[in-house]
Parts: sequence; structure tokens; C-alpha cells
Amino acid sequence: MKKLTKTLSLVLVVAMVLGLCVIGAGASYSSFTDKDKITKDYSEAVEIMTDLGCVTGMNATTFAPAGNFTRAQAAVILTRLTLGANADAYAPTKVTFKDVPTSFWGYRYIEYAVQSGYVAGTGNGNYSPNATLTGYQWAAMLIKVLNITVPTT
Repeated sequence: MKKLTKTLSLVLVVAMVLGLCVIGAGASYSSFTDKDKITKDYSEAVEIMTDLGCVTGMNATTFAPAGNFTRAQAAVILTRLTLGANADAYAPTKVTFKDVPTSFWGYRYIEYAVQSGYVAGTGNGNYSPNATLTGYQWAAMLIKVLNITVPTT
């Protein structure tokens, strides 16, 4: 039970941090001109996630802590969390969704997340990469990435 509590705590921390930001061009925490908008409760976590390369802000100078993120951006975060530095080199071999062609910026991340079982489509052969991610979808994705079995009562 102690391990489950620690794991769930980690999930909550990651969810809170990532719920504050979006993925974009590469940046470092020190380069964000809006870092004063990141509350002190979250600044260390944002700095760690940025240093790990899991989140990178909206662009090289803006983090946008109050922003939302999309289903495509979530796939990027999940892929970077699991593959680390190898995430950008992942080369998928097929197209799973009709709305995510190989020319889409997040194609390889979405394909990795799908093939790993972390994410699923939204129906009718679509992934809806630009749709805003709901809290429910994000929680389900994190549980799958962390391989947590939720106990039933």
C-alpha cells in the first residue's frame, strides 16, 4: 500500500506540473520570460521537468503556465517521459490515425504513445491531436504510462 501511495503521489505531482504548461519549442527554465507567473509551489517541479526535456514551453522564451495543452502535446510528454533523449529519434512505421499524417509535427510521438498503449483514438479513425486534453484523459494516460493497476472495490 505504501508503494501505491508513493506512486499516486508521483502521478499527482506530474499531473499538477503538466497541467500548468504546454509543449512547444525547446527552452530552459532560466530563459522563460514569464517564469514569475509560475507560483513558488510549482517552480521547482517545472524547472525539473524542463531540465529533463519532458516539457519545453510554448516557445524558447514563454512557458505559459496558465495555458492548456492538446492531445498531441500530451503524447509528446508521455513519449519523452518514457524514451528520454531517444524520443525525438523514434521512427514509426505506420499511420494509425487519418487525422495524424506523417507530416504532422507530433506524428512520431503519437504513434509511439499509441503503440505503447498509453493513448487511444477518439473514434472513427481519429486521434484529434489539436483537441484540448481533459483531466480524465490525462489521468488515464498517466496511469497507463506508470503501469498502475487501479484496485477495484
